Amino acid sequence: MTFKKWMQGYKGLHTPLGDLCADILRDRQFPRGNPSHDTILAHLQRQGACPECVAAFEEAWVAYSRENGGTTKTV
Repeated sequence: MTFKKWMQGYKGLHTPLGDLCADILRDRQFPRGNPSHDTILAHLQRQGACPECVAAFEEAWVAYSRENGGTTKTV
């Protein structure tokens, strides 16, 4: 499962992860396919993501990786 698809489980929630999900779904330039942690992080940074957004991404990536049998850096 891709990170973007996994994040859809947070759609509509009024939490930092819900906010991140909404941002990802709105972002037409979000990396396609199954991008690595570093690829997504670089994209967020290029888009000017606030520290809270980056923190939410890091939290989400750890949970995503655990659920999908990956490491905390790349899948």
